[in-house]
Amino acid sequence: MDAFAISAQKIALTLPHRFTLIKSSPTSSPYLQLPPFALPPPSPSDNDPLLSLSSQNLLPDPSLLPPTPSTSTPDPSPTCHISITFSETWSAPVLYFHLLDPSPTQSQTPTHINNRSVALQLLNLSPDDPRTYEIASMEYHPHTQVPSFFLHPCKTNETVAALTSQSQQNPPTPLLSFLNLNLKLFPNQNLTLNEIQALMNAMNK
Repeated sequence: MDAFAISAQKIALTLPHRFTLIKSSPTSSPYLQLPPFALPPPSPSDNDPLLSLSSQNLLPDPSLLPPTPSTSTPDPSPTCHISITFSETWSAPVLYFHLLDPSPTQSQTPTHINNRSVALQLLNLSPDDPRTYEIASMEYHPHTQVPSFFLHPCKTNETVAALTSQSQQNPPTPLLSFLNLNLKLFPNQNLTLNEIQALMNAMNK
């Protein structure tokens, strides 16, 4: 079993509520999958006129307004689906994600969000944010064949090696460093200190 598969198995066994190890066929490499999660509403734009009025205290205090009865159910939020595979070409882990819009359509099935700008907005990331430079265009997921965005792995090994070398005692495995770095791009998906410590202990056994 290769280093990625060993680390992925330990991660899935240590945090089964966060990661599932998937092996799509007896001959394929395993990959990690996270549970789908709903995305929070995007932050208001700086150009939002209502936000500008609010900052100038030109909007009435909501507590002084009469309650408005709800007449409709808000549309469900888009969901994000993340998985981590290993690229033989780049000899590095690759994070794939796709977004589904569950709003009812004529087909009554969720639709893929395939516009990169829209995806960044839903993740509350500005196109000018330096963290987004790695988010590439869509390609087919190597295991599921689902059209997905991915974090380009061209600098993964260099970045992960730098992070791993900073820990003198019990350094994290490259896959753990990769997860700790890249899950921060997604709302509420970053690893907690307790989760990192649990994974570090599992990796060093």
